[in-house]
Parts: sequence; C-alpha cells; structure tokens
Amino acid sequence: MVSSESKKKKLEYLAAGFLVVLFCLLILSFSRKGIYSNQLGINMVVVSDNGIALALVRPKENYLVWIKLPLAMRIKVDNGDAVFPVYTFWKYAEKERGPLDLVSRSISSTLGVILPSAIIINGSLTPENLLGSLHSLGLNTNLTIRDRIMLRKDLVSLVSTRKTLEVDIPKAALVKKTDPDGVEFLEVNSIVNLWTKNRFVFEALLGENSDLSIYNLSGVSGKGTLLSRQMESAGARVLVVDSKYDGEMVAGKGCLYRTSSEYFFTEYLLEKFMKCKDISSKNSKVGEGIEVWLL
Repeated sequence: MVSSESKKKKLEYLAAGFLVVLFCLLILSFSRKGIYSNQLGINMVVVSDNGIALALVRPKENYLVWIKLPLAMRIKVDNGDAVFPVYTFWKYAEKERGPLDLVSRSISSTLGVILPSAIIINGSLTPENLLGSLHSLGLNTNLTIRDRIMLRKDLVSLVSTRKTLEVDIPKAALVKKTDPDGVEFLEVNSIVNLWTKNRFVFEALLGENSDLSIYNLSGVSGKGTLLSRQMESAGARVLVVDSKYDGEMVAGKGCLYRTSSEYFFTEYLLEKFMKCKDISSKNSKVGEGIEVWLL
C-alpha cells in the first residue's frame, strides 16, 4: 500500500514538473518579440496540400491581399540551381534543413519580394483556414507565439469584414515553356518587377522616402540586384547598386547597414525581415539615406 502511494506521488510530481517546464517554454516563446508589426504589416508564405499562397497583411491600411501561386509556376531553390513547380516545392523543401526558411527565401528570390515568414496549414488554401490555424499549438511556422496572437487579432478583423483582395500574378509576367520531357511549366519574366512594386509595397515605409545605396562585397553575383528588387518592391528607392565601395572600410559578415538619419520603418524592415545589422554611430559619415553592405 505504501509502495503504491509512493508511485502515485512520483507520478504526480513528474506531471507537475512537466507542466512547469511546458509553462516556462510557453512564457519564453511569448517573450520573444518576433517580427510582426501591426503598423507596418507583413508578407507571409502559406503552404497547404493544395498549393502555396502569399498573404500580404496590411492592418493599418485595413486590407489583406491573397495571392495563389500558379501550380505550374517554377521556383528556383535559393542558393542552388534546382527548380521545382509550386505543387511539389514543399515536398522537396521539407526534406532539407530549415524548410520554412528555404521556402520563404526561394519564393522571395524568384519574385524579388520580401517574405520573412512561412506557415504550413492543413486543409484548404484560404484566408479563413489560415486564420483558424493560428491558434494551434502544433502549428508549423517560424512566427513566434507573440507574432501569431497579434497577427490573428488583425486577421479576425480583416477576414470577418471581407477586406480580402484575391489577386493573381498577371499573365503577362508568366511565360509558358515546355521542358525536354514535354511537361509544360510557367516561368516569371522581368514584367513581374513592375507588378511587385505596386502590389507588395508597405505604405508606412513608402512614406519615409528612404534612399538606399547597396554595395555587394560578398563576391556572390546578383545579391545586390536581388536586394535592390526586394527593397523597391517594399517602397524604398535604391539609388546605387555596386560591387565596389570606395568609402570607409566596413568589418563584419552578412548584411550591415548604416545611416545618419532615422527611417524607423525602413530600418525595422532591414533588421527584422532582412536580418541586417545596424552599425550606425554618431561618427558615421553618411549622407542622406541608408548605406547597405552585403559581406
């Protein structure tokens, strides 16, 4: 009898300990600030069994743009040569390291836009299903719990009041081709750049009239041009894209930026969405605008 009572107490202690650990993990996750700002909005990749959509959430402007990617459209794998159609891309990505980031980066570089987050949902590929999935603890996403709570609050308002605009990539921006095996597919062309500058803009950033100079010192061809396309789609002006820099030497790795002025939303986007590090100081010799280095 004593042995049975002792085992019962041990089980109760283990259960209590598990709940404490779970509670601490939830608190830790919620304390992470994340990337979502209801003043700026966010662009997300939404993946389901039925395909891939892009959700452009703009709470301040009171609308949600929902873009379903054509299933036959090919996406180039980021930092690779392989290409896969939309309908099989997630099956490829989930076998790789960091599949959510890979999906975001690959679609982002294919279209030349900023897509800092991704989310996997079950069932239909709709705004309503995205909204219903955000409260699930087991949700596969790189958004923090704080992000999801704030995002869900804004989506409830946008979806319930039918402030959703469903659009397609213009046919003029897609070229139909056939591979050697006779399989037809779609490939984006340069016209997509004109479309993304109108569709993916962040109004808060646009209002700052920020000018960027981008210096690609990474040795990887095309990185500066890609960042230029992404920032212009968000609403910034890019004045310079160069692989050389004649000014004061910059030390570090990855994406760095410096400014002598304050561009709150542009800097927020660079830091939170593009993972760039601010190296500005009082002694920074920068004219009007922002200097960005890719190292």
